[in-house]
Amino acid sequence: MRPAAVEHGTARSGPGGDDLTGGNDLAAAAEPWSDRVQAVAAATDDAPAPALLIRPDGYVAWAGVDPRGLEAAVARWFGPS
Repeated sequence: MRPAAVEHGTARSGPGGDDLTGGNDLAAAAEPWSDRVQAVAAATDDAPAPALLIRPDGYVAWAGVDPRGLEAAVARWFGPS
């Protein structure tokens, strides 16, 4: 499944986290990995999930709403913060 943010052209040159809630809470959870993961906060009416972690190959590595789940997924895919 390709996430809505990628389909609509979110510009990024590598892996990223999309917080589609319109807030910054989930994007902030990825902040310790900002040297490896670009976090984007956005709002959309057709979000496939509240937040997405996108792998470097463009596939979804994690989708959810729990910041702790996002932190665990980012650590798994991109190493410790």
